Amino acid sequence: GELHVRRGDLGAAIPVLERDVHLCQTAEIPTVLAWAAPCLGLAYALSGRGSEAMPLLEQAVEHGAKMTGEHAWQTGVTGEGYLIAGRIEDAAKLADRSLRFAREGKERGSEAWALRLLAEIASRRHPPDIEQATTHYRQAIGLAEELGMRPLVAHCHLGLGDLARRTGDRAKAEEHLAAARAMYREMGMSFW
Repeated sequence: GELHVRRGDLGAAIPVLERDVHLCQTAEIPTVLAWAAPCLGLAYALSGRGSEAMPLLEQAVEHGAKMTGEHAWQTGVTGEGYLIAGRIEDAAKLADRSLRFAREGKERGSEAWALRLLAEIASRRHPPDIEQATTHYRQAIGLAEELGMRPLVAHCHLGLGDLARRTGDRAKAEEHLAAARAMYREMGMSFW
């Protein structure tokens, strides 16, 4: 389910994750539910189903720590969902925690995703914090390239391109957007 979400194939992700969440609820497996619920919440948020996403994301925040302890991945995925839902301050708190957990646990992949989330948050503030967003995107790209996380590199180029477009730097915007388009095309990630 998470793989489908990351690829942007929400039509494939949602049924898998809904089944997972249902089975965990029916069989009373709260530890697995603490992992599946935020992923399904993110899939719902990405597909425009915010009213269905928020209860799952809130459940992840409320129960995740009690069930399994807080983890960088869970916290970051929940933060992504909050950001999509427009809850920037809640997303920022979770992104900071996700980065801290990732660094403490030496979870470099989760660290890269947390850096990208922090960049997205900085770029969506009013006014955008261009310097902070650019720094976080570049840090995320560096780590993602080192780890071979091509989808994340593409997402960061998309974010940098959008940020440059909004700040009027057309040349830089086109450079980053072209890089993102090419990578998405190569990976078959047409949703993005």
